Amino acid sequence: MYFNMYNMYNASNRIINRPVKPNIDYNVTQASLNSNKNNIYISGALMASLFKNFHIYGNNTDGLLFGSVNYNIWDIHSDEVSTSVKTDQIIVINSFEILKGNSLEASNTINPFDDEENQQSELSRILEKNKDQQLLGYFRFRSNSNVKPSLKEISNIFYIKNTLKVNAIEHIPILGIFNLTANKYHTTYKYDYCFYSHTETNGFEKIPIIITNMVESAHEKYKNFITTAPSNKISSMSKLQSVFDISSNRDCVKQQENLFGNISELMKSSLEEIEKNRKIKEQLEKEIEELEKIKHEKILV
Repeated sequence: MYFNMYNMYNASNRIINRPVKPNIDYNVTQASLNSNKNNIYISGALMASLFKNFHIYGNNTDGLLFGSVNYNIWDIHSDEVSTSVKTDQIIVINSFEILKGNSLEASNTINPFDDEENQQSELSRILEKNKDQQLLGYFRFRSNSNVKPSLKEISNIFYIKNTLKVNAIEHIPILGIFNLTANKYHTTYKYDYCFYSHTETNGFEKIPIIITNMVESAHEKYKNFITTAPSNKISSMSKLQSVFDISSNRDCVKQQENLFGNISELMKSSLEEIEKNRKIKEQLEKEIEELEKIKHEKILV
């Protein structure tokens, strides 16, 4: 039987007063107990904010991720004489910064990673603004592609690691890749995402990401973030025309929109009819009540 004792601290060795509740499995092997894990945590609200920015700024949106790096230290005690320690790394994403090259007001501005002259000023401003947080890594959004690192993304990660000297913490910097795909008739769009870490030994490896609330609440299902949504607005269709060819399916999309509109109108009229019938029912109940009262009084007389 194994007993797990844990303590969590951040990269600067400060004690964190919000320990993560451990999941204890008494049937695991000693080898698995000694293995180290690393996970990324992000709130559902922050993930939704990222997707909103991707919709606003469009394809090839990229930026920097900020937050903190925490550790769970597990002291494994057993009936054996020797004991062991297991460390779980917890990467918490608290905020992000869109790079200036994707600003709506500066659409012609060159990405700081692509222009040596703009690199220092742009990145210095972002780092100064977020100096109270740890620079965790880089993210990029691209449409209709896979979620594997490209040469450009790998180059940016190595720039952050070597030039910005973000290499003192294991698995940092991380790389986040977001992708947008459409179904056959382009009536629904889906966001895919994946996070990677890089080590000299293993290269780029995927890191598990956990989307959760900032605090536990009764609304536990809120943390199950849904990445699909119906594209029923014309503005959304027009914006994505440059990414997806919907010319061959325009009639189908129009039919879907008309169907959605008809269903909405039908639901509205049905609710109005239900409300009308409810009021009639209440009025009839009152009249019956009055008649019952009059009948009872006549019987007594």
